[in-house]
Amino acid sequence: MMHTTPAKLEALTGLRFFAAASIVFFHLQGMFGIPNGAFHHWPADNAVSLFFVLSGFILTYVYPSLEPGTGTARFWVARFARVWPAHLVSLLLVCLLLTGFPNADQLTFWITNLLLVQAWIPLGEFFFSYNAPSWSISTEVFFYLIFPFLIANFSRTWIWKLLGSFCVAVGLIVMSELLQLRHYDGQAGLSSTALVYIHPLARTFEFTLGMATALLWMRVRHRLTFGIFAGTLIEIGALACIVALASPSFSPTNWVLSMTHSAAAAEWMIEGGATCLGSAFLIFVLAMGRGWISAGLGIWPIVFLGEISFSLYMLHQIGIRLCAANPNLFASWPTWMAMSFFLTGLVASAAALWWFFEKPARSMIVNMSLVRRRATSPQMPQ
Repeated sequence: MMHTTPAKLEALTGLRFFAAASIVFFHLQGMFGIPNGAFHHWPADNAVSLFFVLSGFILTYVYPSLEPGTGTARFWVARFARVWPAHLVSLLLVCLLLTGFPNADQLTFWITNLLLVQAWIPLGEFFFSYNAPSWSISTEVFFYLIFPFLIANFSRTWIWKLLGSFCVAVGLIVMSELLQLRHYDGQAGLSSTALVYIHPLARTFEFTLGMATALLWMRVRHRLTFGIFAGTLIEIGALACIVALASPSFSPTNWVLSMTHSAAAAEWMIEGGATCLGSAFLIFVLAMGRGWISAGLGIWPIVFLGEISFSLYMLHQIGIRLCAANPNLFASWPTWMAMSFFLTGLVASAAALWWFFEKPARSMIVNMSLVRRRATSPQMPQ
């Protein structure tokens, strides 16, 4: 069967850039004049949760069904080609510029990073090793592996899969409490953070929520008719919703903590369990493309930044660590100039990685898989 790629949702591509930028600024706390605790009232790292919801939405929109066998294989090749090339470059850069290449004792950690399975191992010495942000890509790879099973008959089974993924997260929270695990603060071994924040099973609810949101959106998008003024007001409301859910002052996290007295439950809520609902609403509204905000996100410079946002995400902490290791590098520069130089260099490096390596490598991997499939498929009689 021929697979027709649906129209690209440009506003959601633009949204990816602002989500990635949010994480960059969160990790810049303590540098370039950004004080530690600057994001105490709004945890900007919640953008990771938005990425998980957005991933489920986009994959369901692009792949509403998969042909058994070859369709699943093509899907996995396409997703591998999407994330692994930039990940490989970032991993090699970390080794060249920061850590050196692994010795025999470190080889296990390096291999788990190379294969993007480090987040599946709930031990502190694994999931943040080498390029720490790649833990979320490892979690995404898990989503890619289970997506063909989730999308099967999804229109009839979505509620059970959504509830099931939520129950799995609750199970991990209960396990953390029974084992009396504490929050990760750099220690090796098992932690509540490893189970309820890092591990893919704890984040599958957010991904499945994105899938369910896409299913709803595809069913009702043509029935919802409103003008640009109403569309803009709804988009502003969606932004306000996600900010309110992320804010410690308004978040249901406080209610959960007071009811359960569970630090692990509060951690899961803070790191995405609450804001994923706002993320789903925001993605649904922006995908409609009815307001000025979605129109602004869809202009070509923002879309381009969205296209390079994955490379930006993979490179940003390498740049931060290089600056931290060389504190005199910008010592004589005004703060605004040092930050501008850093951010400009980061965006330029991400654009170069995307243009010269990420895009060509993705095309090469997909094309090689097509050539191999044609070469090994049975020949039709003439």
